[in-house]
Amino acid sequence: MKKIIVISLLALFFVSCTKEYSFEGATIKQPITHNLPLSDTTLIGDTTVFYDCEFDGQRELQIAGLNNCVVFTGGTAVPYVYNDYGQYTVDFFGNDSLSTLSFLRSNINLMPTDTSYLLKNQRMYQGFTPNTYAYTLNIAGNNGVIIQRHDAAGTPWATNLGIADQSGSTFQIIKEYNVDNAYNTTGVTHGIYLLCKFNCILYDGTGKTITIKNGRMGIVIWL
Repeated sequence: MKKIIVISLLALFFVSCTKEYSFEGATIKQPITHNLPLSDTTLIGDTTVFYDCEFDGQRELQIAGLNNCVVFTGGTAVPYVYNDYGQYTVDFFGNDSLSTLSFLRSNINLMPTDTSYLLKNQRMYQGFTPNTYAYTLNIAGNNGVIIQRHDAAGTPWATNLGIADQSGSTFQIIKEYNVDNAYNTTGVTHGIYLLCKFNCILYDGTGKTITIKNGRMGIVIWL
């Protein structure tokens, strides 16, 4: 079982700093500001943790550490046990403490040949290779992703609620950065940064929908 509290604290450390850190040739830039214009994308660098989406035509941009936006990352399974699955989550939270956007990635199964910690770690790492991923209904039983959101009233919306029809929807990981400085020595990584683009439909289970277009997201996954 992952130690979510420790992982979350580490994630907050990386995404809340205002200095520059170099990770495998990429640079995190978090300017000191508390008034982020939603039309300004100049603050998004190579490894900025953020999301930028149109929800039913209304653009929303959030950057971790700015405008009271915080991000937690963790998981609910034990991915290094054979026949178990790796479930990874990233949650953006706004002022109202409700998740403004959540990413879930599931079902990265080990193979019988993954007999060492190194091989198991590499299997988890490879589960986020730049590629196109399907939206899934069951995070524990299918290999795919889920996008979730809680609105200001606390209503949950998700790609796997209601009829969950995602015809024409896409989710792509387009860039992957290894952010573990010890990787070149150990071959093991505990942190990767992903740049994603996506579009999808969120359902509330009662027939209502929210359409996400022009979605972009930069997130850190802790393995």
